[in-house]
Amino acid sequence: MNNYKNMNSNFFKIPLIVTILFICNYSFAQMFQDTIYFDYKNSICEKPVAEYYRVCTLNKEQSVYYKGDVKDYYSDGTVEMTGSYNDKGLRDGLFVFYNRNGNVSKKGTFSDDVMKGIWDFNFDDGKLMAELKCVNEWEFTPLQIISANGDILLKNGNGNFFVDINKDLPGMFNSPVDYKISGEVKDGEYDGTVSYVSNLFGKEFTSTEIFNKGKFKNAKQETFSLGMRDITSPLHLLNLMPANLSSFDKFYHQNLLFGIGLGDEKALINFLLTGEAPEITSDAHLFSENVNDIYPIIQEVMNKYLALPEKNRTHEVRFKINAAGVMSREIELHDGIFEVSAFRIAKKNDPPAQLIHSDITLTIDNTGFIINSAFTGNLNPKEITEMNYYFSRLAPLKPFIQGGEKLMTNLKINLYTLTDTLKGVVDTINYYYLAAASDIADSVKYNYNKKFSNRIYDKVEIEAKFPGGPPVWQKYLERNLNSNVAVMHGAPNGYYTVIVSFLVDEEGNISEVKDLFDPGYGTAQEAVRVIENGPRWIPAVQDGKNVKYRQKQSITFAVSRE
Repeated sequence: MNNYKNMNSNFFKIPLIVTILFICNYSFAQMFQDTIYFDYKNSICEKPVAEYYRVCTLNKEQSVYYKGDVKDYYSDGTVEMTGSYNDKGLRDGLFVFYNRNGNVSKKGTFSDDVMKGIWDFNFDDGKLMAELKCVNEWEFTPLQIISANGDILLKNGNGNFFVDINKDLPGMFNSPVDYKISGEVKDGEYDGTVSYVSNLFGKEFTSTEIFNKGKFKNAKQETFSLGMRDITSPLHLLNLMPANLSSFDKFYHQNLLFGIGLGDEKALINFLLTGEAPEITSDAHLFSENVNDIYPIIQEVMNKYLALPEKNRTHEVRFKINAAGVMSREIELHDGIFEVSAFRIAKKNDPPAQLIHSDITLTIDNTGFIINSAFTGNLNPKEITEMNYYFSRLAPLKPFIQGGEKLMTNLKINLYTLTDTLKGVVDTINYYYLAAASDIADSVKYNYNKKFSNRIYDKVEIEAKFPGGPPVWQKYLERNLNSNVAVMHGAPNGYYTVIVSFLVDEEGNISEVKDLFDPGYGTAQEAVRVIENGPRWIPAVQDGKNVKYRQKQSITFAVSRE
């Protein structure tokens, strides 16, 4: 609910600096309707794996960006958003968002990419949840707040209010932290103290901002390492920008086809201009290494659908009470290849586990292309369609060679996935068994039997830790962080706290480093960089075994100019 420094609008545009290399006789001034597809991660994709699509006009003169009216749709053709972009490619005018049942979820206006004026946010049934007066997506004042059961928490921009954002304002903010917010509004402006209480790692943290008739005066923020500090700039705690809108406008791409992160901008521009999608590059040098390209495709698709309950995937769950009186549930599987038992604290009305079992046969020709696939078991049609799509995009694999001759070969994969959905958390245990190629079983001596758990813990008996403990970790950060990064990016005096999440696996390796809260001025990028480049950690332990653990870290950058 604070001031926000706008990013340069060129960040959302893709310059055509390389298109001359592969576009011939193309009129860049040409404007026509395009359809851009996005997957479940809001990443650019092709139609077979799309969850959303945008009908729009792309400017292709010197940069690629949206221009004029656009409409976003869910994959079933239901409208998700309507809006418009000006001649510079900036959001400008009325934007209306819809949920999957056709009700308006939020609406308001943008002016040169900034959320301005009155914005309404609604519950799933279309009833008003909150009315906000926006200066931008970070700075806004509530005028009306109504709970799901119809209780008026704030009316006509006047009065004291208290809201739990996850309970009272579900889905409104792109916020990684659960905040309880209280304050007073007079004549549509904050007046007095606005308090934010959050819970991180079992501890409550309080931050406050002081206003006088809508004008910001000062703030205090409680942090892990610095305690309560006075701050002379707004806190930048909450963001109203719809996540998928931001991703669509940036031509976000993070999938198997375009790569992770920024990927290959040349391939992306070519795709936007011509519709020619790149291939998934194989790194295999031997036939036996083809599995390293095939498994990521299976996982990419299964990760999307594992949380969706299906009747033909349910698996028996037995409940037990241990000596301490704690009820647990036991899942057992016997199929000749592996056995798994999983114990979880549970209730008898918890949903059953899902067991997915499928035999996948891929025919690889003598040039390394997958020319046919066959599926048996309980994969659903969408999963099969999407796997086949990615298989078709896989660049040549290594064909099987026997006696110096390249042979067409069948490769069989037995897929087992056990998904235990408990209290809204998906706990997935995946087992894959790769059999020898059926046509040449006597010749192939390669068997691949891999089992691993996708479960990521956030509560464990023994947490992951940096070797040497917190003092050594603190020294590592102090030695390697560029403490001047916020100053270099023009940040005003104050404290800028970044919250970073990262995964520590069973061997202590760090991966999936991402910022949960970015106060701007290059601070989040610097925090992510240092943690990504850090040494191994000591893994977390649960039930006597090393497990994957989601670690969080707050890092505060101080700016003090005389």
